[in-house]
Amino acid sequence: MLLQQNRAGADIFVGMNPIRDGSYNRTKENLKEIRHVYLDLDRNGDLALQAIHASLDVPCPNFVFHTSPGKHQVVWRIEALNVEQAEALLHNLASHLGGDHAATDTTRVLRLPGFANRKLAQEFLVQVLQESDRLYSIRDHANEMPGIQAQQGSSSRGFDTVLTQ
Repeated sequence: MLLQQNRAGADIFVGMNPIRDGSYNRTKENLKEIRHVYLDLDRNGDLALQAIHASLDVPCPNFVFHTSPGKHQVVWRIEALNVEQAEALLHNLASHLGGDHAATDTTRVLRLPGFANRKLAQEFLVQVLQESDRLYSIRDHANEMPGIQAQQGSSSRGFDTVLTQ
């Protein structure tokens, strides 16, 4: 069905954070949990991606979507964040790494690999490269991101992450 829609000219997207059962719209209130943070690298995308790969401070992305020539979407799997923490991290990642600040909401959808991006004059088949299978926490991002600190506490998962800015 999606392939038929894509062939008919539709762009195909996937939500990076699932919505609650019984919800029919993608709002922050309807998010079930935060599973991913991401960057949209539209300007100087190749240079920004090289900087991420060369950095000793930024965790290796789980996935890199190549959405059109020189443009990428970088995705990290993450756990134990609420919406406010995730959006603070998304804004900080965009500032620190040259991402699009307009694409830093937790309800964001990204282009689905394997389908055509028709936004430009010439369609581009979105490709994905998996670079890691690690599940990250805020602590994996906190040391390199100015203004974010992770503090340990107690919770049902063994720790509670708190962002301070």
